Amino acid sequence: MNGTKRVVCTIAATNYYPRVEVLFQSLKKFHPELRFYALTLGGAPDHEFPILDLSQLQGHFPDVPLKYMLFQYDLIEAATALKPFLIQFLIDTLNCDEVVFLDPDILLFAPMGDIWPSEVGADLSLTPHLLYMDTADNSLVSEKATLKSGIFNLGFMAVRKSDPSFKLLKWWQDRLRRHCLIDLKEGLFTDQKWMDLSLGFMDNIRILRDPGLNVAHWNIHERGLDKTESQYTVRGSPLRFFHFSGFSILHPQTLSRHRNDTATGSNHIITELLYIYRLLLLEQGEEEYLEREYVFEKWENGIPIPQIMRDFTKNLDLSSSFSNPFDSEGAHSFFRWMLIEDGKKLPPLLNALWINRLDLQKDFKHPEHDKRSIIKWFVETGINENCFDHRLSAALLQNLQQNGSESPSPN
Repeated sequence: MNGTKRVVCTIAATNYYPRVEVLFQSLKKFHPELRFYALTLGGAPDHEFPILDLSQLQGHFPDVPLKYMLFQYDLIEAATALKPFLIQFLIDTLNCDEVVFLDPDILLFAPMGDIWPSEVGADLSLTPHLLYMDTADNSLVSEKATLKSGIFNLGFMAVRKSDPSFKLLKWWQDRLRRHCLIDLKEGLFTDQKWMDLSLGFMDNIRILRDPGLNVAHWNIHERGLDKTESQYTVRGSPLRFFHFSGFSILHPQTLSRHRNDTATGSNHIITELLYIYRLLLLEQGEEEYLEREYVFEKWENGIPIPQIMRDFTKNLDLSSSFSNPFDSEGAHSFFRWMLIEDGKKLPPLLNALWINRLDLQKDFKHPEHDKRSIIKWFVETGINENCFDHRLSAALLQNLQQNGSESPSPN
């Protein structure tokens, strides 16, 4: 469509920067007309494309506690929770007509083709995990997995600037503020499972059925990869982009860590694709980035955040009190708050530990009634069980003693 302004974006933490660069180079090769933007969760080296950071999103959404969101979530949950905010930000600030989101572990092998919602008067373009019905056992495995993770894989989506899209983005943003979880028992899988509901909410969704789009470990069994003299093909169509979800350069024969097999078998095409992708990642310094830490894994004082504390905050809305829960300085910081007793209540950190430990719940039936006994257990026994980073345990012990808890010092 002449005159239509379109951009592509992704989200990545520091350890995925080589993959972002590989994605960008393949996009530039096949779509030099498209501008590319990357939202980074951590510092970024210089790139040819614009790098966005959390502060820019926060400025655009002043009423949304983005850092509190990131505190609740692990890396995968956090990156996916920011997706509708990034898409909305680009539409608003660049006044663009359509935005494509691509996961950073995608590589283009050909032009993406006819993917745009506007071409058919739609508001949204999505790719299903699966395209073909099959009664084979390997199809059943993928079908059952799709029932858990969602109909569509949101490593790709295209959004057109329109009132229905804005309504969907606003609803999606609201849901992902606290419910972008990997919690299969609750029927949740990050941002992705929520998008199943869009089929009922919206009239104009374009479901892309090109088999060359978003080929990955979950649909490799149905796509029929092949190769001609000039290109890779999928059921006779060009392989447009491959989604290397779960691939590691340390295990180059394994398609994805999300599978129990190598997934290559006798298919030399898959082996070849893995080789190509690994080589590209190595050229971008992937080995150097493997051990890069996720910047939101720790408080600002460098102490790692235990998962039980993230889980504890998921059931509370403390964002009005702690817009930045990573803050570790000052009497009113989140870090200080979780270490302090409040009347009959345990310090939140100990309460979170009690909630997470069935053995503690068995020995101490109620956290308020058994508060002193739980504190005594921690001081005498728990502190030696490495429940937390030793610096966090020491800070908790110090605050208990300063608060006058009648518990002996540890041996």
